[in-house]
Amino acid sequence: MSVSVCRRLMRPRWPARALVALGIVAFSQGCGGNPASPTGDVTTPIDGSYGTLAFRGSVVRRNTGSRYEYAVQLAATFDAAARTNAVSAIHLTAIRFVATRTTTPGASASVLYSDSRSISADFSADRDARQLPSVTFQLDKSIEQQAQHVLVSVTDGRLLWPVPAELKTP
Repeated sequence: MSVSVCRRLMRPRWPARALVALGIVAFSQGCGGNPASPTGDVTTPIDGSYGTLAFRGSVVRRNTGSRYEYAVQLAATFDAAARTNAVSAIHLTAIRFVATRTTTPGASASVLYSDSRSISADFSADRDARQLPSVTFQLDKSIEQQAQHVLVSVTDGRLLWPVPAELKTP
């Protein structure tokens, strides 16, 4: 899938649920990338946006035996003019990590694993930029094998901003 198609798909025009689903499909079809290092670590670059937050950074997946460790490093920038998740200020309270699976086409995804880490990051003016705290999540390989998607998002406890990157590697 071309980068221009990916950008069109990730533009916030549709309801949040539809955009999240579309973003998952776009990234699983080849938008983004997961270059492996000589040590076997897989780094997923983050450079995209969802509504009022733009994200940059990376997620590194490390093999730790029976589990994978996902080290998340993100910076976020507030876009007060965005229409999706339109707010005048944001107080992020958590970074969420989920592994999901859809068993029937068109059905809602089942959550196989979910975890979160508390954070605190405030955005009150247009173009405010913050480095979010680095966090690490663990996921059993057996769950990762069953999952169709492994994703990260941030929340203020009311709204959710999905980070536009698929962390599951083929």
